[in-house]
Amino acid sequence: MDEMAVFPTTIVQAEAATTDAIIHESGSIFNRITADMVEILIYMICLTVGGPLNLFSFYRLIRGYRKHVSSQTQINLLRLHLNLADLLTLFIFVLSQIIWMTTYQWYGGDLLCRICKFFHTFSFYLTSFVVACIAIDRVFGTYNLRSLGTSFLVSLKSLFSSLKASQLAHRRCRRMLCVAWICAFVFSIPQPFIFRVFHPPEMRNFKQCTPIWTVVAYEVELALKNGNMTLEQEKDLVAEYYQMVRLERIYGILHLLFMFWIPAFIIVLSYGAIICILNSLASPSTTQSESVTCCEVGDHNRRQNASLFS
Repeated sequence: MDEMAVFPTTIVQAEAATTDAIIHESGSIFNRITADMVEILIYMICLTVGGPLNLFSFYRLIRGYRKHVSSQTQINLLRLHLNLADLLTLFIFVLSQIIWMTTYQWYGGDLLCRICKFFHTFSFYLTSFVVACIAIDRVFGTYNLRSLGTSFLVSLKSLFSSLKASQLAHRRCRRMLCVAWICAFVFSIPQPFIFRVFHPPEMRNFKQCTPIWTVVAYEVELALKNGNMTLEQEKDLVAEYYQMVRLERIYGILHLLFMFWIPAFIIVLSYGAIICILNSLASPSTTQSESVTCCEVGDHNRRQNASLFS
């Protein structure tokens, strides 16, 4: 059920052939059913174990966030939204995949097909973006340690500055989360237009929720097999097919870029910045301790010299 295949190979025919194989072939069926059952089992473990744990975690977070002012921190706010994204993944993506892989075809209708595909992508985008927001928030939190370390013990003014910094951090997190939700929604909009329920003409009892390029590839292959067309028409069909292949590849690249590579780059960059900030915080104290040690050694040497000449 991989919706991001690089080259379409008529998934509709492959799924239909699998359904027919359940009746006619016993050797290849075993491999097919074994692989599917293992995947279904993994999804069921994720749902039965991760579902209650995430619900319990979400309940504790939202109860503590509402009742206790001390719990209304930006990190708890980020954890709350990450928990919500995980719940969307578990109860929409995982649950629908279990039902879909059990039935081998789509029985939910065209509207549910488009809605499910939208939320599948939306939950993945949201999870990646919230994790990136957590990394960015940690950078700002580590950067604020530098100012707190220099003035916190000096005067009472640092206390008010830290409270102000906490309010600014909370406001910044809300803005980042708004951007994460909006971007996840916008980047998921193409899914309802790409996926649809398709009925192959020669298989009336079979229907599948499949992307548009798979449908085009199937129709082009079917038209070329019929052979009732001119050479120019065949060239147009082949050109249309490869145009759809290019669109699929572009969409797949952009999908992986925004869902994985850009958030991963932000996370790596953020934690690299945290390491640099922590090193800069440690350097002055190290230099100061070295200078103190040098002064103590110098004083000790001077005392020894004075005792020798006295």
